[in-house]
Amino acid sequence: MKKFVLAFTIGTVLLAGNETVAQSDLMQSYTERRQLMFDMQAALWPMFEIKNGESAKLSEAAEGARALSEALSKAVTLFPAGTAKGEIPYTRAKPEIWSDAAGFEAAAEALKVAAASVQQAADAGDSEAFNVRFAALIEACTGCHDLKPSGGGKYRHPLH
Repeated sequence: MKKFVLAFTIGTVLLAGNETVAQSDLMQSYTERRQLMFDMQAALWPMFEIKNGESAKLSEAAEGARALSEALSKAVTLFPAGTAKGEIPYTRAKPEIWSDAAGFEAAAEALKVAAASVQQAADAGDSEAFNVRFAALIEACTGCHDLKPSGGGKYRHPLH
């Protein structure tokens, strides 16, 4: 009987340890995607400055669009199952990310395409095309969530 109790205790500890590691991996994904979202937001600032007439540096906007596109390629990989609101702390991800995975991936792809289009206009030095394409980029952003940091959206819960 002592051997059974010892084996059961060891097995329980090992399973609990694996669950902790799995939870830690999920939190790591969340932490990485949160940082990536901040990086994507920072990449948008030079574009907003042009839109608002505060800058004419299309080369900075092109670099921001390029960085945004690259970040998006990684961002979609940082939403593993188990990282929705209520499953891990802090996240605002809605379950629709996984229940509508095709829609979520399509929204991310639309954003990548819009970023590439903005980059192309900025690289060409075409400020008129840039403004039109930047509006489309912002529309693609709001396909997932509001632009307000506290806002929600199709794939993000609002802050309460």
